[in-house]
Amino acid sequence: MELPVCTWNSSAANGLYEFGGPSLKSMSSSRFEFPRQTLLVEIERYCSFPDCGWRNRVGLTKTEAIGYRGFDCSKCERWNDDSVEAAELPETWSTEILLGSNTSTAN
Repeated sequence: MELPVCTWNSSAANGLYEFGGPSLKSMSSSRFEFPRQTLLVEIERYCSFPDCGWRNRVGLTKTEAIGYRGFDCSKCERWNDDSVEAAELPETWSTEILLGSNTSTAN
């Protein structure tokens, strides 16, 4: 009884094989541009409770940063009231963060 034979096509494995679609050369000429923008910032906060004092790292998206009011300590799991300073965020976010805090206090 013979075992099935597996054949490795080296031209397909190294990318030289051209399938029915566009060739790799024509695909390399097209360019994709992605605007660079900050998607996430990480701030470092310490638990405010004297018996804990644990260092916490909090990751915030732009939307979360606008509504940020505090964090749960990852060690003692107690709530810490907190706010984020405009200097801790990218400049492009600062205007919206400040506008968000002004509109929430006006209501």
